[in-house]
Formats: sequence, structure tokens, C-alpha cells
Amino acid sequence: MPYSDGLTYYYFGSRLLRLTSPYTRGTDVKVLQSLLNYFKDPLGIQLLTEDGIFGPKTESAVIKFQQYVQISVDGIVGPQTYWCLGQPTGKYAQGRVFGSRTLRRGSRHTDVWILQNRLNAKAKKYAVALGGPADGNFGPKTETAVKLFQGDSGISVDGVVGPVTFDQLFTRTFMGGRNLQKGRNGIDVFALQKKLVALSYNPGPCDGKFGPKTEAAVIKFQKDAGIAADGIAGPQTYYSLGIKGT
Repeated sequence: MPYSDGLTYYYFGSRLLRLTSPYTRGTDVKVLQSLLNYFKDPLGIQLLTEDGIFGPKTESAVIKFQQYVQISVDGIVGPQTYWCLGQPTGKYAQGRVFGSRTLRRGSRHTDVWILQNRLNAKAKKYAVALGGPADGNFGPKTETAVKLFQGDSGISVDGVVGPVTFDQLFTRTFMGGRNLQKGRNGIDVFALQKKLVALSYNPGPCDGKFGPKTEAAVIKFQKDAGIAADGIAGPQTYYSLGIKGT
């Protein structure tokens, strides 16, 4: 069964998501539910049904997420909430929004940079294929990494990043949409902390909150990796996390 499962495709971050009558439906709601489920333990919520329908339980989970990451609490998924879900949109986007267009060989811009960051941080095989930190240019190496990811995700392998691949990227790769540093909270911070633990570093609790212990763990990792030790997880750190991982 394809991820869309009969739902209309909307790229994640393309619209406000809220409780409406009739309920809002779409693949973007399904991605939201998947991300909230990934983060359910810090939030202390029950597993959501990933059906792409924004009902009361999804709204309740969004409210808990907003409260937890300490942003405006309204139950509406807008730019500030997307930002903490690792998807910069609106004023938080520094160029083309990831998912807003098909990406293929020859594409350039910030959305390619995010694609590369996400793949680099996810797994060693993708980082090896990319061969270095994100540069925003979709060349042969990026195409190879995309094909590897598509194969691992059980979807059509063509090296082109369209709706089906974007939905897999949103629900399987969690870091790379933004640089992470002390004071930032969100699902991508949670993923960073889990990655550091897997590499035998101690970021403190895996709680999605980038505090002093997480910063110290990032700095130690950066020193060990021989890269600039500034405590900020950006392209070079995402690449090194991938290369050092599995």
C-alpha cells in the first residue's frame, strides 16, 4: 500500500493544519502524526493512528508538543510549529522550502542543501555516497544517495525526489532542516541526542531540548571528528554523524 493510501498529497509545511469541520485530510497530516509518534515518549502521549485525518486526538498531541517545546499554544500547525518539527517554512525558511518542488540532478538551492543534510545524518551509506557536507548542488553523488534511500524505503528508484520520496524523507530522516544549537527544541534535537547516544556520547536526557549537556556532547563529538568544535550541528556535523554511524 503506498504511503498516500488514497490521501491527497500536500507537501509537509505547505499549509496550516488545524481541527476543522469536516476534518482536514492529506499526506501532510499523516507525516505530522508520524513525527508526533516518533516523539511520543518525551511528550507522554498515546500512539496516534497515522490515517492522515486531523481529528481531536491529533489536535491534542499538537497542543502537548507546543507546550513541551515552549512555543505558542493554539493547536494549529503553522510556521513556528513546523520549525520545531524540523521543517522551516514561512519566515523560518531561508530559501526554497524543502518539499515545495521536485528535486533532480541539476537542482540547486537551500532545499537541496536540506536534502543532503537529511541523508548525511541518517546513515553512513548515504554520507559515503554524498562524499562530503551539504553544498546545495544536486549532482551525481546526490542522485546516487537518493537512489540508495529510495531502495531502502521500498519505493521507485529513479533518483528524483518527488512526493513519494519526500514523504519517506519526512518520516525516516529527522535532522537536517536547520542548524541545531543551545536553546533550540524539537524533534530534530531529539534525533540528534539519540544519534549521539548511539555513538557513545552523553547528551543528557533524550528530551528534544538542546541544553548545556547536549552542547557539550556535540563539542566532544566535533573534536573527536576533527571538525570545528562550536557546539552547533550544521552540515559538517551532520556529515560526520553519518560517517561515524552505521
